Amino acid sequence: MPGLKLKPKVSIRILHFTKSESRKKYLSEVLEAFGGIDKAKSEVFSFEIFEDNDGHNKNFWDIAREAWWDIPEGATHHMVMADDMRPCPDFLKALPKIIEARPTSPISFFSMRSFPDEVAERGEWWWKSMTGLWGGSFMFPVTILNDMLPWIDANIDPAYKHDDVRIKAYTCEKGIWTWQTGPSLFEHIGAAESTLGNSNRLRVARRLWDDSALDIPWHEIPEDPVLDSGTGSHDSERKILFDESNPYWLKKQERLEKYGRKNLIPADFEGTPWRY
Repeated sequence: MPGLKLKPKVSIRILHFTKSESRKKYLSEVLEAFGGIDKAKSEVFSFEIFEDNDGHNKNFWDIAREAWWDIPEGATHHMVMADDMRPCPDFLKALPKIIEARPTSPISFFSMRSFPDEVAERGEWWWKSMTGLWGGSFMFPVTILNDMLPWIDANIDPAYKHDDVRIKAYTCEKGIWTWQTGPSLFEHIGAAESTLGNSNRLRVARRLWDDSALDIPWHEIPEDPVLDSGTGSHDSERKILFDESNPYWLKKQERLEKYGRKNLIPADFEGTPWRY
């Protein structure tokens, strides 16, 4: 795919939970890895700390939603990341090259899955997924967000707290592939202290790149990339998430019923049922 003719204009929002002392420590480490907030602001179109001044009293999606909607005029790509995701060296300097390689696709910069191992074995730098988005650090072209955000507002229960699952619902419904960087360019330094109740020290990058992001030849796009479905079929990806006869779906539904959780999409929604 040809790159962008114009330099991408990237806006970045870091979700920060101000009432947590540990989150302040993580944010400080993240900003240090960026070279300081002034340096970060000078390297991208827009860079802001998006603070949760209400602490944990608000639904997480309420906070994340505000950050996703906070797209400055003129931005071509918008990224929302957590305050405990530490970037590799030169991430912001490399970002234009990364985007130019996949300018019209969502891009995810972190994964806990095993697929990056296969990518590395093949000597490649990219793989793709429809279900691999994880809420720590990913970016969308604004043109997709203009459709995605209203769709989420219209179709998914606002009480549901997970932002990444909402976004996966949209990408699967629309058949949109996310391109993943082969190695993770971010580390989840706050894995043991999750704001969403998923505390687990093992929820870190499967294959972390800790050298300069400028050292990777991002323009080398594999013709037959590693896929998280193993088939390259949209239908197979959707089956995992939408088919009520699939064991994965049934397991999720049983857990939903056990804890009395609601479907993400109202019962009268006419589209594809999305439940978690």
